[in-house]
Amino acid sequence: MSFRNLVGKIRRRLIRLRLKPIRVFCLHQVCPERDPVRCFECDWVQSDLFMRKVLEMKKVYSFISLEEARNKLKKDIFRGKKYAVLTFDDGYSSSFAVLKWLEDQRIPFTLFLNAKYLDGLSCSEHVLDLARIGIPDMTEEELADGLYLTNKELCSLSSPIASIASHGYEHVNALSLNSCGFMDDVKNNFSVLNKFFKTIPFHAYTWGAHTPETDSVLKEMGIIPVLMDGEMNYNEAGVIHRETFPI
Repeated sequence: MSFRNLVGKIRRRLIRLRLKPIRVFCLHQVCPERDPVRCFECDWVQSDLFMRKVLEMKKVYSFISLEEARNKLKKDIFRGKKYAVLTFDDGYSSSFAVLKWLEDQRIPFTLFLNAKYLDGLSCSEHVLDLARIGIPDMTEEELADGLYLTNKELCSLSSPIASIASHGYEHVNALSLNSCGFMDDVKNNFSVLNKFFKTIPFHAYTWGAHTPETDSVLKEMGIIPVLMDGEMNYNEAGVIHRETFPI
């Protein structure tokens, strides 16, 4: 091991000794029952189980917003308290009841949305692929109906603890786009989302797929990349790490 790598390893250990990690959790559909045609099993959490787990976690963690987590990662020199953040990808309408429950509990959350799919106008290709297996003759219009949050539902989630951010205008792999195409996709998404409440400058990659180049594009736009790599957040590193919600 080189001297430089050794110094870096020692520095990381010292950081972990003086800072409690901030854990950012990712969820998708949270509802009483899973729709096998429109929801992958790995993307679903049973709502009663989720609520019980959140109340248990409140005994250990303080739930904070994604913005507050970012500020703490930038400014905190010592962090002796445990913090957690809840985020939801794709904006499924089936999670609406749980989102309202979080508001009642005063627990902040962030929705990473694809603006193209709001109001059931269309649906993402990976959901279409699932439907082709379950009900091959189901049309995209039938599949999209009621799948994603409507504009009305989204507007009703307008308390100060709720925020929305980008998941791309469409649910496409960032690696399938060139830099200009990726930038346009993110810009188009924010141009729609900015019409709603409290949009924040974060972008969560679909399927967690990213490169240093896509990260640079976002940072040049003043947007913070949000990864899905299972890691915790200790200090300011230019990105936000996420992990699967523990059930």
